[in-house]
Amino acid sequence: MDAASWKKISTYSFLPKAELIKATLEANGIKCLLLNQQDSAYLFGEIQLFVHPDQYLKALQIIKEEDVE
Repeated sequence: MDAASWKKISTYSFLPKAELIKATLEANGIKCLLLNQQDSAYLFGEIQLFVHPDQYLKALQIIKEEDVE
């Protein structure tokens, strides 16, 4: 998959939550990519979660059903 073709599904400010959602999606067969743009010392900034556009709707459904958002 070309990284430029991935679609952002959500943005987080708390890394453990982003990792939990990523793990949940991966457990359901969704390939994910986390882009952590937080400052390592002060922890401000965003963590973006991306999925392939073909899996976007399925990923949204899984997040809603699992209530991990």
